[in-house]
Amino acid sequence: MSQLESTDRGRAVSTAKPKPDIYTVLLGIALGAILLAILCLVLELGRYGWDYSAEKAKFRGVGAVSSERLPGAISPPTFV
Repeated sequence: MSQLESTDRGRAVSTAKPKPDIYTVLLGIALGAILLAILCLVLELGRYGWDYSAEKAKFRGVGAVSSERLPGAISPPTFV
């Protein structure tokens, strides 16, 4: 295929830079919120020593309530 010869090879067209509209501002706010959420996640994971597999939080059955009534517990109302 042959290319057409152009007479405008050296000239560039200059256009005005568009002003940011409300959607650009909302996009910036959303980016800021995501970055803030990532920062909070990093700080929270730092409190737990980066234990993201939750080994310390797994249920081991300790402290589970048995089926017996606890002394002094209020029973739910019964409807007759």
